[in-house]
Amino acid sequence: MINGWGPGGRPSDTRSGDAGRQPLPDYGGADVDDLAERTAHPVLGAVLAGLRGRARHAGEAVAYHEDSPSV
Repeated sequence: MINGWGPGGRPSDTRSGDAGRQPLPDYGGADVDDLAERTAHPVLGAVLAGLRGRARHAGEAVAYHEDSPSV
C-alpha cells in the first residue's frame, strides 16, 4: 500500500479498530465571525464567508434529495 492505495490502484481501507465509529466533535459553538476576522488564509476566508451568509438566513435553509449529486 502506498499513500492509501492498495494493489491494482484501488483505495485501501486504512482505518484501524473502531476509529470509524467515534462521534464527530461538536463545533456548533464556534465563533465563525471571530475566526473569519482573524484568518488571512484565502480559502478558509471564502468558506467562512459562505458560512456567515448561511447563518444569517438559517430560517430559509432547506435541502432536497434531488439536490444531492448523482452517484
